[in-house]
Amino acid sequence: MSEAEELRAWIAQTQGLDAARVAGLVRQVEAEAAELRERMSAEAAEEAEGILKDARETAKEILGDARRTAKETERVRKEADRHRKDVFGAERRLAELQAQIVNADETAMLQEAGIYAYRHALHDAIRGTRGHPSQPVADLARRLGVVGG
Repeated sequence: MSEAEELRAWIAQTQGLDAARVAGLVRQVEAEAAELRERMSAEAAEEAEGILKDARETAKEILGDARRTAKETERVRKEADRHRKDVFGAERRLAELQAQIVNADETAMLQEAGIYAYRHALHDAIRGTRGHPSQPVADLARRLGVVGG
């Protein structure tokens, strides 16, 4: 017989049935506590699995959102590049047109001064010559202040 059993027997003799009943209740409470610990441990494990599953699903959603955002960002970047090219082309065309306007303004001033007479390109093609003003006359008009430049 173990020492604990001997002690229980001695308590039972000296204290009577109440002590034995209390000892039995203590054993019963200890068993119930152990069972509750096991149940709580199992419930905690289930809850942890649920939390982990939710975390994985959330991570997948975030990754999907990130991929969609990256694709959308790339599409917008390409569209912005196309717009930049369009703007650059329009600016280049504007510069060309402004140069033509300046040339046309200069030609108009030379025509007003009577130094230059416009001839159509086909007219020049028939004759084989170009209708540009002579350089000395244009220089003279500039020096006299008739034409800006």
